[in-house]
Amino acid sequence: MSEKTETKYVAEVYELFRLFDRIGRSFYGLLLLEIGWLFMLVLAAKLPGEHADPPKLILLVLDVSSPPYIRFEEARLAAVFIIGAILIAIGWALYTRLHHYFFVPLSLLFWFIVKWLSIVFFVVVAILNYPLRLITWPLERILLRLEIKIHKHELIEGFLRSHPGEDGDAAYAGYVDKLKKKLGDNPLERLLIDKVAIKRDSPINAAASILVYVLKRIQSCSRIGIAPLATYSYAEDHQATRMQLQAFAVAITKLQSVLRHCEASRYIQFYNLPSHAKIMNNHDAAFASRLFGLDSLLWGSYLDDSGEIIWMNAYKRFEDKDKKQDRTEIEIGLDFQGRIFPRDVEIDAPVVIFSQNDYKQAYTVLFIAVVQAIQGHEIKRSEQWKLFKYLDSLYVSSDNA
Repeated sequence: MSEKTETKYVAEVYELFRLFDRIGRSFYGLLLLEIGWLFMLVLAAKLPGEHADPPKLILLVLDVSSPPYIRFEEARLAAVFIIGAILIAIGWALYTRLHHYFFVPLSLLFWFIVKWLSIVFFVVVAILNYPLRLITWPLERILLRLEIKIHKHELIEGFLRSHPGEDGDAAYAGYVDKLKKKLGDNPLERLLIDKVAIKRDSPINAAASILVYVLKRIQSCSRIGIAPLATYSYAEDHQATRMQLQAFAVAITKLQSVLRHCEASRYIQFYNLPSHAKIMNNHDAAFASRLFGLDSLLWGSYLDDSGEIIWMNAYKRFEDKDKKQDRTEIEIGLDFQGRIFPRDVEIDAPVVIFSQNDYKQAYTVLFIAVVQAIQGHEIKRSEQWKLFKYLDSLYVSSDNA
């Protein structure tokens, strides 16, 4: 009898773990944890018996006003429950990446502010560059004269070592005359100006370098999201937990290896969405793409009960709006020629079906998402300032590839 009871308890615990494995990353999982914490406290209060005094709960309190700064105090059951519930909620939020819903949009806002602050910084430095020339220009002339003296000394010293007894100054004058015929007036200044550390336009050149670096990193970035699959059974839940690791992790590694010689690979980022809200339609995909700053998003579900065949939508955030407008007969004729002799190939695969156990098919799906993200990036690029277009290296690299 005891063995049957023990087996029953083990089965119940196993079913509880299976339930948490299915809903643990959703808000139902948080509710389950909080209810379990409440039951534990209630059980602890009932252990001494009905007529005995309830157990005392001790809390560790930090008091910086007087030594030893740490003391123990008796606490009520409600206070212990509230403190434990808060700690459980914080741990669950970190476990399920709930904080990404706040920090990812905040990071996008941060880089947006950095982009415009860098432009403002460059404009301010450009305005201050002319009064700063009162300092940088004299420094440039002083350092340039020093470089000319060092250069003259080195040439004369080397000439006298190879031609002892001859006139070094005359040889140096002949050297300067040859440079003047080749470079024009002030040949030594033209030759040695690059060795000067401080130039008249050093502030604005440094600001331009910072601006180009920052804008290039921001404008060239393209994010591709992979949403958790929508599941409807325990078998699908078990398979879905392995999908991102077994299928797409290998595909991402292979794709990065193939594109390692291309500059665009440094600007393509893959992001696994948190699993709190399932993507069920294009409206949800559009909202998630805007929230997490994605150019392309893969979302879908299993096609059969085996949890192996996946149908997946490749949502592209940016669409070419000009295609739906009225076009002239010349443009229609050019499109007809383009179908016979294509100038470029546009990939449009809104839905794909593949096997989770075949990483080659997963690689193909991921490659389609990358191409569609670059195509959408090109559409976004066409609507930006010329400065932003010039610094968008992802578009340039995709053309060169």
